[in-house]
Amino acid sequence: MRKQGRAGSKGKPEQATPRNNRPTSKDSPAPKTHSRSPAPRKPRPNPPEAPPNLPRSPAPNPTPEAPP
Repeated sequence: MRKQGRAGSKGKPEQATPRNNRPTSKDSPAPKTHSRSPAPRKPRPNPPEAPPNLPRSPAPNPTPEAPP
């Protein structure tokens, strides 16, 4: 009845070995070299006409005092 740190040992699933209990990519501070994504961070160039055409940007509505 001794504790074994092996993957096949009888024990609670929470006490799995670090190999089987790997932290998720978002939790690990260092990027993994074998990550599935080709690039960890790729800066996307925003086109100059994107900001004015963004649907989230408030359209220049007429003043509320002036009737439509």
